[in-house]
Amino acid sequence: MTPKIDIVIAGVQKAATTSLKNYIGEHPDVVTHSTPEFGYFSIDSEYQLPFNALLNKYKIEDFSQKKLLIKNVDIIFFEEHISRVKEHNPNAKIILVLRNPVSRAYSAYWFARRRGWENIETFEDAIAANPNRFSDKLHISNVSYLEKGNYVGQIETIHKYFNKQQVLILLQEDLKEDAAATMQHVFDFCELDNSFQPNLKIEYNVSAKARVQTLARLTVTDNAIKTGLKKIIPNTYLRKLRKTVTALNEKDFTPPPINEITKLKLISHFKPLNETLSLLLNRDLSHWNKI
Repeated sequence: MTPKIDIVIAGVQKAATTSLKNYIGEHPDVVTHSTPEFGYFSIDSEYQLPFNALLNKYKIEDFSQKKLLIKNVDIIFFEEHISRVKEHNPNAKIILVLRNPVSRAYSAYWFARRRGWENIETFEDAIAANPNRFSDKLHISNVSYLEKGNYVGQIETIHKYFNKQQVLILLQEDLKEDAAATMQHVFDFCELDNSFQPNLKIEYNVSAKARVQTLARLTVTDNAIKTGLKKIIPNTYLRKLRKTVTALNEKDFTPPPINEITKLKLISHFKPLNETLSLLLNRDLSHWNKI
């Protein structure tokens, strides 16, 4: 019998989802992928494959006693991806982690620069640019800095497919302020033993910057070099090569503080969305609207 994915971290980008995935993945009754994202539902070419073909991402043979966990932050942003999860397992547990949309957008910009998805030199010009300047969903997703901050729209879409009891919505600050209690809550939601304590001291996905922007772009865009390599190198080894090149091309980096005028404009932009979200979640989010 083909196993089904039980737990899906569906978003949002740059909101400590990597940390959450690894914390849950430490649980002895959970198995998860070693790759940063599980692309089955968001990458059309992978979705055409039998699901079993993707199980090589899991280093286990017997799934019968384990809950399968995946993370892909693009699931929440595209309704088609959500519908694919529903079709795969209508009983899946969905977890979202939300972050102050201003800081999320700014962090996403620097992450896109790091990965080579973004070639606009300033954050201000990048948020003014149309995400549809790119043709593929991956690029559009990663440069949709303002659109991804509309959490209400994304939550309403996911509730079209999964009932509210199946969806757990956290804030990034929940993990920062009381990670132990938050993880107990997460384990309860996932129907796991909540007495297990993951290692919460490890910091995942720390900030970095590409040493050579051109090289970073070559690893993520379609080009003649990648096309040639695909003809002679199996996909498994090509992914490892890309991961190695990316790691060698990165250096530690702390982004400069966001421009105060830009920050004010974004606070004003997101304030009505935050107020609606506050009512939806029944949580005070007024601190997101402050300088």
